[in-house]
Amino acid sequence: MTGLVINVSFDSSVDNAPSGFKAAVAAAVNYFDTTFANPVAMTIQVGYGEIGGVAMDPGTLGESQSSGVYKSYAEVAAALPADGLPASNPTGNGLFYVADAQAKLLGMATDGSAFDGAIGVSDVYPMNFDPNNRAIAGEYDAVGVIVHEISEVMGRTSALGVSSFQRQPLYTPLDLFRYSAAGVRLLTSGVGYFSADGSNLQTQFNNPANGGDGGDWAGGATGDAFGAGNTGFVGQITRTDLAVMQALGLSTIGAVIPPIVGPAATVVGVGGAVQVMNFDSSANVAIAQALLNIVDIGIGNGQTVAGQAGAPPTLPAGRSGLAQVTAGGQYAIAAGYAALVDAAATPATVFGGASNGQIVVAGSAGLAFNAGSGSGTVIAGGGNNLISVLPGAGAQNILTGGGNDTISVLTGNNIISAGSGINQILAQGGNDSIISAGTDLISAPDGRATIIAGSNNPTVFLGSGAANFNGGNGQATVVVGSAAATLNSAGRDQLWLQAGGGVVNSGLADTIIGGSGAGTVNAGTGNDFVFAGSGRLSFNAGSGVSTILGAAAGVVALAGGAGSLIAVAYGTTSYIGGSGADTVAAFGGNVSIIGGSGIGVFLGGPAGGNRMIGGSGRATMIGGGAGDVLIAGSGPGDVMQAGAGAETLTGATARANTKFYAGAGSDLLIAGRGGSQMLDGIGAATMVGGAGADLFAFASGNAGRVAVQNFVAGQDFVSFLGFASGEAAQALSGAVVAAGSEQLTLSDGTRILFQNVTGLTSSNFL
Repeated sequence: MTGLVINVSFDSSVDNAPSGFKAAVAAAVNYFDTTFANPVAMTIQVGYGEIGGVAMDPGTLGESQSSGVYKSYAEVAAALPADGLPASNPTGNGLFYVADAQAKLLGMATDGSAFDGAIGVSDVYPMNFDPNNRAIAGEYDAVGVIVHEISEVMGRTSALGVSSFQRQPLYTPLDLFRYSAAGVRLLTSGVGYFSADGSNLQTQFNNPANGGDGGDWAGGATGDAFGAGNTGFVGQITRTDLAVMQALGLSTIGAVIPPIVGPAATVVGVGGAVQVMNFDSSANVAIAQALLNIVDIGIGNGQTVAGQAGAPPTLPAGRSGLAQVTAGGQYAIAAGYAALVDAAATPATVFGGASNGQIVVAGSAGLAFNAGSGSGTVIAGGGNNLISVLPGAGAQNILTGGGNDTISVLTGNNIISAGSGINQILAQGGNDSIISAGTDLISAPDGRATIIAGSNNPTVFLGSGAANFNGGNGQATVVVGSAAATLNSAGRDQLWLQAGGGVVNSGLADTIIGGSGAGTVNAGTGNDFVFAGSGRLSFNAGSGVSTILGAAAGVVALAGGAGSLIAVAYGTTSYIGGSGADTVAAFGGNVSIIGGSGIGVFLGGPAGGNRMIGGSGRATMIGGGAGDVLIAGSGPGDVMQAGAGAETLTGATARANTKFYAGAGSDLLIAGRGGSQMLDGIGAATMVGGAGADLFAFASGNAGRVAVQNFVAGQDFVSFLGFASGEAAQALSGAVVAAGSEQLTLSDGTRILFQNVTGLTSSNFL
């Protein structure tokens, strides 16, 4: 035996199959027998409308079954031809189910079943069985369906640990070649790609979580035999499909799959020759290859003509063309051509055509692309590229590599995914989406641009459009223009709101500079630093420690969060507290404060007119000037100190012990229900006792004028601080009683009038 031999056993259901059924099976079997060199014989049972004597699921085009054996990872890794499999089992304690047909290919013992597997072909769906005319509108290609099912019998299935055997999760050899990203093997449901080497990601698998076979391609693989099947298309075997079978243990006859060195995309061109476009990284290879697979399928179906770009042939009616560039120079995509591939070693200039859906794939030598009136996708594998979308051009999907690119889009709604180089991007005249990965300079002077950055450090200038910026964990600089923008940051960005203002959603430690426009900052977990501008700024604190510097001409509204907030105010400032420890200090303007559940320190502005209300936490409130009102909250005890003007400090509703400090003005201090301590200042003050036990204290040297109201002998007391011993006795000896009130004069000149109280004794003093 010199090559693969597949023996077919038709069950009785085939007696009812259409006349071309066996010819379609023979064509599919012949493909395997003539493509693969493994000297192995296998037997497959084939049914029509049933599989293994059991009726098929009416919702499927085909079904497969296989007998098989359970093997350890070490046995599977030793038998598979792939290099670079991990030394230890990447599944942990998983077992591997190896279909009998694949076990034969790998030189393993089988379970000895008479059949290596069985397949069934639908008797419900419209099926075309002619192997010489396989693309019939409205019908499925039976040869492609049969190839699909035979490949599953040979091991092209997925398990991903969903089921188990002897309490060990089950996998298949194909699961070892499933990756969510380069170098990241995916052994569960999710978005995964086939890769033979773990680096070059190729076609996307089905996500089993969304239904479908995990070993089949995802829905976009139109015309691919390993996909879901589509009417009117040949079920082709692509080079990626062949790479899958090679990974599972099959060896091809001849150079069916060309070797690829490094990340590259390939397409079949003139005479079946493979054209290779080298990429400087693997980032865009999977996307490029998926698009080129569609071109390959078109060539295989006879729907696409492959021709040299220098002299593209005239296209027959109803057919499209593939233009090929192998040397630097200038090229234009001719009418009717759907794709151009550039494998030149030196830069090429390409002028886009008028057809929509064009595909341009260039290697790493560099590309100058000028878009035509048609829309399309341009993928540059590296180099320094110049890509222009001028007025009148169609919308483009642009992806570049690691070079230094200049991208100018002046019209339309384009998608730009720039590579890791130093890129200059101008997005004007449309609502463009820009993905930034390099050290980019991005200008979006108009339109509603959406810009996405990663761990890079772009500089972004926005303009008159209501743009969106979504930052990663890099350090971006974003300057807002004349329209409000939405800036979402996950890094340590510097964000200038300017005249347009907008909304900043901060994730980490950002620096935000306000302008003349209205801005809102929603802080996250980081330590933000915010400079308010002349416009209104609303700051909502997060769980980090944020610092806000107000502007004299601006209005700032602060909302505390779980973290700490330090605000220095120069304009009009309002604050509503959160659960964190916050400090709000006004050195200009005035403040309006409502404390939260955290610890607060609040300083009013010197111009006066400040209003402060404590919350459920402990607050320290310091007045700034005349007209201030300080109100104790419901917390464990607030501290209130008057400033220079006539101020009101009240704890009338407070239940806890509140401390009052009078200032230089004519202050009114009102105690609450929990007992208070009041200290005089250098001005004239009125101290009003509350329902609790209050202490009225007087410090030597203040020399104030104080009126004490609601003093309850036996409950309230008087204390002298800094005076010599005997100060109380001396003051009592000189007491003056008039109009039912008693006035004491202290040695420093302080005068205390106890209104509606007489007969004070030493027992009233501490």
